[in-house]
Amino acid sequence: MKGLAPVIIALGAAVIVLVTEAFLFNTFIEQRITREAIARETEFLQGVDKVEMVKRGLSFALYYSLKEALRKNGYSSVSNITDVNSFEKEVEAIFIEYAEASREEIGVTVPAGNLSISLSGDLAEIKFTSSSMLKYNSTWFEIFDNPNITISVKGSELVE
Repeated sequence: MKGLAPVIIALGAAVIVLVTEAFLFNTFIEQRITREAIARETEFLQGVDKVEMVKRGLSFALYYSLKEALRKNGYSSVSNITDVNSFEKEVEAIFIEYAEASREEIGVTVPAGNLSISLSGDLAEIKFTSSSMLKYNSTWFEIFDNPNITISVKGSELVE
């Protein structure tokens, strides 16, 4: 029996070491999987926030494009616009700059579309329509949203 005691103690120690190692290994794997899942969820939520921010910002981008075009042409109000077609093109060119900045700085692509302005006295309605969608790309997913928007401007102020 004297010869078996050290073997039994060694086997017992080996079993304890293996069980402890298996427990720690399992714990580390679970933590890694959890961290990876949290990272993906966080990235997805940040992507949703970016798309929503750009979508909400489109109305302001249209408004600021209109204001900048009014300023460049020396108009104080939409009622002063004489050539709607050339003014519309200028507003669209400025709006495209905002859309490009959105893609470069935030990573959300505003698709090409049609911008139209209709005037009725001191009230202007500006529409941006596109058959394509706002798009955000990630390594794990893509997010799409509808970019179509219409704003109204009275004089030179945004009507909400």
